[in-house]
Amino acid sequence: MLEQRKFAGARDLLERAVAVTIKNRSSTNDYLALLYANLGLAERGLGQASKARVLLEKALRVAEVTRHRNLALSLQSSPTSPASRSERARGWRS
Repeated sequence: MLEQRKFAGARDLLERAVAVTIKNRSSTNDYLALLYANLGLAERGLGQASKARVLLEKALRVAEVTRHRNLALSLQSSPTSPASRSERARGWRS
C-alpha cells in the first residue's frame, strides 16, 4: 500500500500488525523493526513528520538490538535519524 501511496490504509494495517507482533512475539522482534519503519513512512506520507520520526527511531533501536543486518544501516543513514541530524548540525549534508 505504501508504493501505491495509500498511506492511511497502510497505517491502519501496520498499526494492527505492530500490536499483533508485540502481543505474540516480543517488543524486540526483528520483524517489528520493519513494521515500525514502514509505519513511519506511512505517517510521513500523511504529513505527520514528528510521529514518523518517533517511529523511525523506534525502528532503529529495535534493528540495533536485533542486529537486523539491512534495516539498521538504512535507518542510520535516514534523514530523520538522530545520527543524520547531528551530522547535518556539524556541516554534513545528506
